[in-house]
Amino acid sequence: MVVRDITSGVDSLIELTNPQTFVDSELDPYSYFELDASALKTYNYFRERWTDEEDEQLKKLLWYCGSKVSNYSFDIFFTTFEIYQDAYLQLIDIDSDRDEFHKQIPNAFHFWHSLQSFLDIRATELRKSKKAEGINRIRKCKLSRETFDNKHFPQSISFSNRRIPQWEVLKYHLDIHPEKMDPFKRSGSDSDVFSTISNLRDLLDFLGFIPSKNVNIWNIYQNIPREKFITFINLASRAYYPIRYSNVFGSWLKAVIATGYLGPEGIAKGLFGYRVLAKDGHVCNSLIEKTIDDWLFDKSIPHEKEPRYPKIVTDYLSANVRADWKIGDTYVEFFGLQAKDTYAEKTTAKILAC
Repeated sequence: MVVRDITSGVDSLIELTNPQTFVDSELDPYSYFELDASALKTYNYFRERWTDEEDEQLKKLLWYCGSKVSNYSFDIFFTTFEIYQDAYLQLIDIDSDRDEFHKQIPNAFHFWHSLQSFLDIRATELRKSKKAEGINRIRKCKLSRETFDNKHFPQSISFSNRRIPQWEVLKYHLDIHPEKMDPFKRSGSDSDVFSTISNLRDLLDFLGFIPSKNVNIWNIYQNIPREKFITFINLASRAYYPIRYSNVFGSWLKAVIATGYLGPEGIAKGLFGYRVLAKDGHVCNSLIEKTIDDWLFDKSIPHEKEPRYPKIVTDYLSANVRADWKIGDTYVEFFGLQAKDTYAEKTTAKILAC
């Protein structure tokens, strides 16, 4: 068992018990129910692998999080129990207890839900036996001055993809109502989006970096200091999500260029190079791509940027791959970055597929 990792995750939540972060507290009620044969089989599987050390961590988690313990227990204990997934699926006849609809759900999800159910039951057992107590703390939002408690905390955001462990973001709710944490505008006409371009510039100046078009709000929080969250929320509430600007302006890069954030050259530094607009407005993923696209434009050669390959190719590669350009019926690629293994592998696969 990776008890050290569990301890680290749980102990990072201790700030939730700081008296300066809440205005009141109360015991959380709980309910207990008897397990049927199928649920008992699942419970016993995990219970046999459960240790006293993990009980101690779950008891601490209950004290920190109260009734919302299930939001965070999965995130904290999953990496420890993931090694049992294959063995569990071989032992449990999962299809026998599922209707046709649920049989379509990937087996991994069944394991995750089974583990979560065990953690919930074990937490309830600890409370029933008086070995642990769950505490609900009432807090006050610095933005709205509203009070909120554990019940307002959202469901775990990492249950399915685990890219952002919940315990890393839980501390964000100490003095900010969870409903205020996702502040971007959602509704509005295209003209409304255009009218907020200066607000987007203010946000970019504050961040000091350009979020991705499909950015997850928690990724932004992970890249700014905690003490600047409220400033970010105020600025972001006056702008739209990047994907909205992308749809209205034709691309996220075009929207960023429209803010003036990138200066007169309009070049954005990316993970593997630069993103820049060609003369005809095409978004290019490197300066050399821009040179090629501009040459095609100057020579009045009609071309399509980043077209999808025909279905026969995408089926062969099991991926929705694109070429750099399409000229007539010909797909054109500029194979840069060959020094990078993953890129070189994709290049080889495309050549073989064609």
